[in-house]
Amino acid sequence: MIVFVCALLWTVTLATGVGAQARPAAVADVIARMRADLAARNYAMAIGSGNALLESSRVLTPDQRLELWQVLAAAYYPDEPRAQQPDSALLPLDALVHMVPDVTMAPELSWPGLDSLLERTRARVFVVATRPLAEYTIARDLPAHLTVVASRPTRFRLTSVATASGATVVHDAADSVTAASLRFRSHDATGPVFNERAYELQVWAYDLLTGDSVAIVHRATATRVVRVDSLALRPAGGDVPPPLPPARTTAAGRGRSTMLVGALGLAGATVAIATGARAGEPLRSAFATDGRAFVVSGVMVAAAVTAFVVGRQRRPAGDRARVEAATTSAPAPARRDDDRVTLRLDPPER
Repeated sequence: MIVFVCALLWTVTLATGVGAQARPAAVADVIARMRADLAARNYAMAIGSGNALLESSRVLTPDQRLELWQVLAAAYYPDEPRAQQPDSALLPLDALVHMVPDVTMAPELSWPGLDSLLERTRARVFVVATRPLAEYTIARDLPAHLTVVASRPTRFRLTSVATASGATVVHDAADSVTAASLRFRSHDATGPVFNERAYELQVWAYDLLTGDSVAIVHRATATRVVRVDSLALRPAGGDVPPPLPPARTTAAGRGRSTMLVGALGLAGATVAIATGARAGEPLRSAFATDGRAFVVSGVMVAAAVTAFVVGRQRRPAGDRARVEAATTSAPAPARRDDDRVTLRLDPPER
C-alpha cells in the first residue's frame, strides 16, 4: 500500500514537472530514473513514471520513444514472477513492433520470458517497414538495394512506375522472409530502366498468414548520367593506326584495265588509218595527211588514262569498311557505355 501511494504521488509530481518543461533533456532524465527504479525492482515507480511521460510530453524523439516502450515492457514483465503483468506488457510490446518490426530488447532489459513474449506479440500483428537510403546510384556494375523488414514471413516485391508514362518494371522479389534486400535493375531487354524524371518506387508486401497486402510508396527523382570510356576508341598500339589492309583485285579493276587497252588500240588504229590507208599516187601526194586524226586519238588516250587512274583511287565499299575497322577498332577493346542513374527518394507514403 505504501509503495502504491508513493508511486501515485511520484506520478502526479512527474506529470506536472515534465508537462511544464516538455524538453528532450527532461525526458532523458525521466527515462534514466525509470531505469534506476527498474534495477532497484521498484516496478510500480517505473510504470508510473512511464505512463506520466506518455500522457504529458509531446517531445519524445523516435529513439526516446523506443527506449521508453522497452523499459515499460520490462517493468510490466520482469523476471520476478509475482510482479509480472503479461497482459499489460502487450501494449508497449505491440507499440515496439509497430515502430520497428524486427526490434529486439536491449541486452540489459532482455531475459528469456520477455523475449518470448515479444516474439508472440510480433506473430500476432502484420507490420512492414522499408529502410531506404536518401539517394542511390545505380549502374550495371554498381548494384543498389532497398532493405525491407516485416514482423512475420512475407512475400516482397519491388517495382518502379514512371509517373508520366505509367511504365512499370518489376525489379526484385523475395518470398517467405521477414527481411530482404531488394535489388534495383538498371537495364532490361530494351535498354535503361530509368528513362524519365519522376518515379514511384512501390514495395508490395503480402502476408502469408492472412493474404493481406501492404504497399509502401517512395517518390523518387531520377537523373541519368551517360559516360563513354574514351580509351575504348583508341587503337591498341597507341595513337598510330595499324597499316591498311592491301587492296583487293576485283572484277571492276580488271574491267578498267581492259578499257584502257582497248582505248589505246582504237587510238592507234585511228592514226594508222589516217596515215597508211590513203589513196595511191598521184592522189596521195596531192593531199596532205588529215591532222584531225591525231587530235581525236590524243583525246581518246587521255580519256582512257584518266578513267583508269580515278578508278584505282576509289576503293570498293568492302575495302573501305575493312580500312575503317582496322583504323578504329582492331584490336582495341569494345566500346563500353557507363550508364548511371541517381535516384533521390522522398519519405514513404502509405
